[in-house]
Amino acid sequence: MDGLMSLISAQDFQGFKIKEWNIIQFSKLSGVLASIAREYREKNVSFEQFSEALAGASMVNLSTAALDIMEPFLKHATLILQVSIGADQKRLEEMSYTDGLIALILVLKANLEHMTGFFTKLAGEKEAVPAKDSNPS
Repeated sequence: MDGLMSLISAQDFQGFKIKEWNIIQFSKLSGVLASIAREYREKNVSFEQFSEALAGASMVNLSTAALDIMEPFLKHATLILQVSIGADQKRLEEMSYTDGLIALILVLKANLEHMTGFFTKLAGEKEAVPAKDSNPS
């Protein structure tokens, strides 16, 4: 079913297919995503705040606050777009800032579910407290 959903949710943008990451793409981006998750944690920004900002983001109503909250992703936009849509360095250099931002937003929206699971798992591992022994000796 997920494969079918990927086909249905694929979107074209400037000749690129924007869809959910496959396992190879996700593996290539996992280090970047972990870095982004750490940055959010250090800034006390929850992933929910990011996902709410992303959900409302479009080029028509992209606010300064949404750009601020997306900053960790913007730092890695080149790699994210190379891996996600297969754009080479030359094509990315030719892409306007606005088009690059639109592509990044579309990629992030297409993969929000994957990122939510990944970030939640990372946050849970970092914040996990060892269980107390209920049988003190």
